[in-house]
Amino acid sequence: MMAKALKRNAPERCRWFELGPKTPDNQMAHEHVIARASSIFEPRPELNHFNNLYCIVGRRSLTRDLFLDRRALLHSSDPNTDVQGDILVKIMSASIPVCGSINLEYLISRLDNSVYGAGTKLSHNVIGLLGVTNDVVDDLRALVNHRK
Repeated sequence: MMAKALKRNAPERCRWFELGPKTPDNQMAHEHVIARASSIFEPRPELNHFNNLYCIVGRRSLTRDLFLDRRALLHSSDPNTDVQGDILVKIMSASIPVCGSINLEYLISRLDNSVYGAGTKLSHNVIGLLGVTNDVVDDLRALVNHRK
């Protein structure tokens, strides 16, 4: 079941890869995703949540036939099995901080990329697990920010 889901999801993921195949062929896209995950020659990140726009909490039937373009965080919840709303409270208690932190992650790195962001990974060099340089002549950027 999981292998089938991964193959069906691969063409959608490939749409967001600059160098990914733009094909509806599940097998070809899945092979690209697998190869990309272990390739040291693929310096561009997948950017994970950068395009998340909203969170939907409800029955799977609400979103089953919708094309959400990987922009939604989806949580299953059924009011018939959670009459008091205890499960819904737990889902929302987790979802709100996660959604907020995802948005802050991208906002803050854009506001002051040299302090909070990573810049481009195309020229990063890890130095002694202490930090990174942006090229061979750049100053060391420590992994811990000591700025107050």
